[in-house]
Amino acid sequence: MPRYPAFIRSLKVYPLKLLAMPLKPFRRKMKMGDKVLVLIVVALTVFFVYLYQSNGTKSQSVFNWEAEPQTLREKYAEWPTFKSKMRHSKEWYIDYCFSGQFSEDIEDVFMSIIPIWSESENDECKSLYEKFVSLYEVHDRHSGKLEIPEPFLKRITKWLNGDKNLLEQIHHQHLIHVFQPLTSEHVVYNPVRAKRPMPKQDTDIFEWVTKLAADSEKDCDFCKYNEMTAVDEFGRHNTKDSVRMTNTFKVEAWHSMVITKTHHPINISREVMLNVFRDAITWVYDVSQKDSQYIYTNIAWDFLLHAGASQLHPHLHMMMSPDHYYGTLESVRNAAQRYYDSFGENYFNVFLQVHEALGLVVEYGDAVAIATLSGKGDLEVMFLSDFPGNDLYRLIYYTLGAYHDSFRQLCKSMVGAWPALGTSSEASKGRIPAIVRLISRGDCTSARTDYSSFEIFQIVYRIHDPWQVAEAIRKSISLNDH
Repeated sequence: MPRYPAFIRSLKVYPLKLLAMPLKPFRRKMKMGDKVLVLIVVALTVFFVYLYQSNGTKSQSVFNWEAEPQTLREKYAEWPTFKSKMRHSKEWYIDYCFSGQFSEDIEDVFMSIIPIWSESENDECKSLYEKFVSLYEVHDRHSGKLEIPEPFLKRITKWLNGDKNLLEQIHHQHLIHVFQPLTSEHVVYNPVRAKRPMPKQDTDIFEWVTKLAADSEKDCDFCKYNEMTAVDEFGRHNTKDSVRMTNTFKVEAWHSMVITKTHHPINISREVMLNVFRDAITWVYDVSQKDSQYIYTNIAWDFLLHAGASQLHPHLHMMMSPDHYYGTLESVRNAAQRYYDSFGENYFNVFLQVHEALGLVVEYGDAVAIATLSGKGDLEVMFLSDFPGNDLYRLIYYTLGAYHDSFRQLCKSMVGAWPALGTSSEASKGRIPAIVRLISRGDCTSARTDYSSFEIFQIVYRIHDPWQVAEAIRKSISLNDH
């Protein structure tokens, strides 16, 4: 007799024995309890026979899932080619799209200039306005009058340098919300707060960072890279200005870094920065030759500890992925596919064209810097290029100079992604241009962080408007491009 589980034995009726019994006992009228008991026993018999037949198979699971798992990841198509060149001069847009009017005051732009744009009779301008509306929602709101206790009013008056006009505007604050539905990026501009005079820093920020560099240099691991950094099968790659090595605690199978040979975190020459990016590209191609399935390049560079850098010494991270890009850059790629599905156009071309019309694009050779209307932080700039090359690297360098000289912002975070490597179908679908995103990380000397629950999960407040950023980049190029 097979050894059945205790539950079955407790029923006093064994499945195999039951099946061999004559039907005669069942000719009498069965009680309801008997019927239920028979149904339970038969069901359990079938179940245990199934288990017996399945015994010894590869899968130990009762349920054999043979269907392919479903993924919600976007399926990418081949998009129209990206072109990084601007199409018209600023004057052309003013004449044809904005009826000869223009302003770089954020309230004027959103409340006056864009409504004029919506009524343009020029076909190209009409099309551009429709593209603007397809990318952004703009909402303006107004706060009510405040009741301010006298002691607090004195403090606010000091903050505003006694400006009576700003004190009056405190009671009627105009809030401009710019939302990008495709990426869910949401920025708010408060012109009153933006006009508030910034307090003078007690510490010279450049002297402060130079002292910080001097104090930390003797204990810097990257300054002693031969003894204090790890290597993988590629070893260390030494150039005149930089050293390439692997990252010790990795986030990806292929994860390396390029460090500068000088310790100071911001005193980086243009040539050194170009060589850092070139060395990173060399590693990317080395990895692709070694492991051809890793086709998606991700880079990251945080400047100074306040911005999240693990070490003060300048270092650029490079990671290669076989599946997709990381985080926000894959989100942008996903948005680009949805835009293509809806409109049949390359999202990045449209993004560039809309910002160009508003005077927010700075062109440099084969690359452009876009002072974005929305994004992840203050002073944000998105760089686009057909490919990662010297024009892109120089434009990044000049923009970093604008952060330093015009805004005294030394703490910055930068991420990027290069076009997928190879000529496979996977590499050609959802093909992005070279993208780099740069944001300010606030006052390096402050104990307060620049990122709160607002910025991480909800909404970004911007002190500076994008027209200020675009003008600062142009100024930096004019002063330093020689």
